[in-house]
Amino acid sequence: MKNFVLIFSSFFLSLCLKGQTDVLYLKNGKILNGQLKTIAKDRIFFKSNDSLSAVQYYPKNEVVLIEKYNGDILAFAPVEQKMDTVQFQFKKNNISIQPFSFLLGRITANYEYILKNGKMGVMIPFSLTFDPVGIIYKSNDDSTSTTSNQHRSGVNFITGLDLNFYCRSGNLKGFFIGPRFRYGYDMLLRNIEGASLQTQIGYQAQNYKGNAFQSLSLGFGFVRILSSPAGNLINPKETFMWGSLNYKIGFGW
Repeated sequence: MKNFVLIFSSFFLSLCLKGQTDVLYLKNGKILNGQLKTIAKDRIFFKSNDSLSAVQYYPKNEVVLIEKYNGDILAFAPVEQKMDTVQFQFKKNNISIQPFSFLLGRITANYEYILKNGKMGVMIPFSLTFDPVGIIYKSNDDSTSTTSNQHRSGVNFITGLDLNFYCRSGNLKGFFIGPRFRYGYDMLLRNIEGASLQTQIGYQAQNYKGNAFQSLSLGFGFVRILSSPAGNLINPKETFMWGSLNYKIGFGW
């Protein structure tokens, strides 16, 4: 009778212990029975019934799930997430201004239409020109002076055409190059009439949506003087070397 009670007690105790057992399923296919101790940020502490050592830890990325003694299931297998590729969106229409041109007596705005998936742009600039002497810079009050340091009232214009070829493929930044033509009247240079042709090389950076950008470019070429109210100070019908430095900020849609 005593042996029967001892066997029954041992069997009952084993059932109770088994009922308190957690099951750990690993990615490598191994299944461990034991007790779940702690779940940390990136580790799981588990005491295996088959282990003679103390509590062991397993990285979460190696654990599929844990079946607790009360039937609760804790899943840890990482869910594969589809990463959305952020693709640069080229806007077909760009408007920009050149803030530093104001120092040279120009209020400049540009419109550019983008072609061929951002590979080429056709830009039309327009500038209102004025004499900054007396407005930004100090003028010469001597009315008898023949120098250019006197303010000239009125405004005029400069316009033209740019062809920009962009070296980029889905990137937010890139170089561009192309011809640059200008025609108009420069009030800073005594209201001379001229036409210039340059080769422009620049660098443009945009945000990933393509709706804001800035660029810096350098142009070099020549200018042809068509008429000159300044007389002999600037001879008309002559051609000179010419260059430009341009900084633009703008937005697209």
